Amino acid sequence: RVHETLDYLGIGPAILRQTGTLSFAEQRYVEIARAIVSNPRFLMLDEPAAGLSPNEVKDLDRLLRRLRDERGVTILLVEHVISLVLGVCEQVSVLDNGHLIAEGTPEQVANDPKVKAAYLGEDSGADGH
Repeated sequence: RVHETLDYLGIGPAILRQTGTLSFAEQRYVEIARAIVSNPRFLMLDEPAAGLSPNEVKDLDRLLRRLRDERGVTILLVEHVISLVLGVCEQVSVLDNGHLIAEGTPEQVANDPKVKAAYLGEDSGADGH
């Protein structure tokens, strides 16, 4: 089952190498492989895109969508890379300094003035700025 999971993630050859020799992205995928090898229905990920390049984030986005769509895995994602959140999640809650500032569908959240001000750097006037 381990080999099957690594192949599913596209990192089958990584099984032949020590984890210390893997790239950061490959190490992240091995961590995800450990989490999904038992076919969970629920997966909690804390900042999985941290330290990844834009292309690696796109690959991670595709992987998480596959897990969601093909395996029916519910994913709780804590993440600062907004494009990943909006691409993977069906429902989004946005916190700013520990306070809930928006929740809804990805489209609703992406268009929320408070989210734009807090995460996209746009001055929306939401806080009177």
